[in-house]
Amino acid sequence: MNLPKGFRYKSDWDIFCTVVESAEMLIKSKALFLLFGFEEDVTFQELYSEKDFAAIGFPIDKQVFDEVLYNEILYLINMKIMETDVGHSLSVYLEEKGGGLEEHAEIMAFFQRKLQYVESHLLPSDGIRRSDFKMFTTSQKIQELDWDICKYVFNDGAEQPYAQFKLSLLNDLPDIQSMSDVEPERLQFVCDAQDISYLIERLKQIQRRLEEL
Repeated sequence: MNLPKGFRYKSDWDIFCTVVESAEMLIKSKALFLLFGFEEDVTFQELYSEKDFAAIGFPIDKQVFDEVLYNEILYLINMKIMETDVGHSLSVYLEEKGGGLEEHAEIMAFFQRKLQYVESHLLPSDGIRRSDFKMFTTSQKIQELDWDICKYVFNDGAEQPYAQFKLSLLNDLPDIQSMSDVEPERLQFVCDAQDISYLIERLKQIQRRLEEL
């Protein structure tokens, strides 16, 4: 199959499937999260390092994994979430690139096959609903969550380790207003290890209540 120059979904089928299945395994082990409306519209968030990835023994290089995950799979999920006719933009793109109808049909079939594979393995059944909720609610959403590990040094030389969290909150805006026009609300707070342990347990309680509904 002769793919046009600049075609995003260019990875070989076997490599693509390996990345999808590896990502699915990471999600099930809670090392990778597919989030809707948390920091970005739809995004993957990693809780593993390159060393962790290598230790798992996936039959694929981390660089290739990242390229396919973020340049192909994430875009496929975004297209499915945001568009009704997910193949329309690709059809327009192929017409601009030229080529025959038979060649276009082959590329469209390849694209649809990848999209369906991602849907069946990575897109949760409530994914569109979760995305729509985050898009339409007027409550503030997290735009950025960052942290630093620090130490407070007392006069006697004793040290107290703590984490400093940086949190940015932003409202969704009407279409007529640019994101660049509004500064997010920024919060900073500190926690020691015991505080974080408590927060984790409280969040687990909240999670269980949500899962019971």
